[in-house]
Amino acid sequence: MVGCGKRHEKNIVKCKTGNEFQLEDEVGPLYEFQCSDLPTSILKRTGLCSLNKTQLTAGFQVLNQFIPMIEICFDELRLRTLYTKHTITPDIQGRQINFPRKFFVEDEFFKNVSVSRIYSKNRQTQIISESISTFSKMLCSYGKYHCDISYEFFKNVSVSRIYSKNRQTQIISEILQSTFQYFPRCCVRMANIIVISAVDNSNLDSSVFLSSDEFFKNVSVSRIYSKNRQTQIISEILQSRDLLEKYAGDDNIARGHLTPKGDFIYGAEQMATFYYVNAAPQWHKFNAGNWNDIEESVRRLAIKRKLALTVYTGSYGVVYYPDKNNINRGIYLAKDKKNQYIFPVPNLFWKVVHEPRTQAGIALVGHNNLYWVNETDILCPDVSSQVPWLSWERTNVKKGFAYACEVDTFRRKIGYLPKFTVSKLLV
Repeated sequence: MVGCGKRHEKNIVKCKTGNEFQLEDEVGPLYEFQCSDLPTSILKRTGLCSLNKTQLTAGFQVLNQFIPMIEICFDELRLRTLYTKHTITPDIQGRQINFPRKFFVEDEFFKNVSVSRIYSKNRQTQIISESISTFSKMLCSYGKYHCDISYEFFKNVSVSRIYSKNRQTQIISEILQSTFQYFPRCCVRMANIIVISAVDNSNLDSSVFLSSDEFFKNVSVSRIYSKNRQTQIISEILQSRDLLEKYAGDDNIARGHLTPKGDFIYGAEQMATFYYVNAAPQWHKFNAGNWNDIEESVRRLAIKRKLALTVYTGSYGVVYYPDKNNINRGIYLAKDKKNQYIFPVPNLFWKVVHEPRTQAGIALVGHNNLYWVNETDILCPDVSSQVPWLSWERTNVKKGFAYACEVDTFRRKIGYLPKFTVSKLLV
């Protein structure tokens, strides 16, 4: 049985011979069958997690079966995600690339908060840049358009549009009256119920993904991430705008994925990472620096060694800078109704990688502070010299000072990493 998730659709695929399958009147390899619409993920409460916080799960609902993708441990009081959990497989080598990015989804967890505005430099820059970026990536997904001129001889017909893959797919499908598109894909995830990614991305409208979010009450999360708002509130905390410029320079705080989109195969799965509960404030240069190198290193490890890796990703502590009186102040991006600072900028981001079959594991830690690194903030002894698969500039503070630790040592320090057996270092 295959399902597309969005409308809880299902259909039966029958095995004919060898690798040939039949779906209604179509016959071919299983990976050639795809949904006509983009499957849409949901976020649901699934219990409690570490420190009695709220456990959420992002995934796909197909009929009465929920297919989980990402587990999220969320602190509703402090508006902070402790950690996320997901699995990386070697199949990501064939993942969809250049899939259009989308706005983060606020959902029910951020009530009365516009999370998306928080992360923009300003509203105009955000809307225009994201619109141009999304449009250009859609074009890149289907190749370059050499001509978009409709000559006078083709009145009432956009000739360039006729030759686009999207238009061809649309009109041929209408003729065939087929529910599922039939174009090749490089890989497929086998399961009792399979959520298949859509072919046609051209109808993606980022506005559909925005909703009110119950988890961020009384906070406009989108506004929090705007450059203007960041400058205003951090300068207020430090009692000096000049000090902010000294510490941050031209950098700004971005929405940093915890579970990254690049760890999944299909575009629909990648889109399911865009929930605000799967993000935390990261300085952009750290996000694009050693943190990105950590993510890429873990993906290469899974691919080259053909490993299925369980990955926990989280944040710890609060970034602090000296104010005008040389008193260290924690950095936050919002205030609650009582005028108390909330929505902390984490001091550290961490990623624990576990290979369950051999019980090997490693903890990777990056400092979200590009101005200084205090020795008291280093959680555990560095073991990165034993780990040849890591590729980073770990001592470069401007990219985010980073190091690797034994998992059990790291777990004792932070206090909320779930328990699982680690018998050796993942080298």
